[in-house]
Amino acid sequence: MGILDYNKKSKIEDLVLNTQSFREKEIKIMSIKLSNKYNLSKDVRLNKNNNLIVIKSQNYRIVKDLTSLYIISSMRYKLHT
Repeated sequence: MGILDYNKKSKIEDLVLNTQSFREKEIKIMSIKLSNKYNLSKDVRLNKNNNLIVIKSQNYRIVKDLTSLYIISSMRYKLHT
């Protein structure tokens, strides 16, 4: 998981789930589950012929609260503070 745009001046704060190694059917299932269970606004986008799940920035607080215990400190820089 990381931010969509690593440019520090960018206003884009969407989060990306790097799901390149999953099949399209699995990504659709994950996307539906995220919507149903956590009420997250998200898109599935194509990037270099692979699908990614992109979670909209308005859901950042929900995702951060759900995942903060599992993100090791050396990787926190990948997320917004």
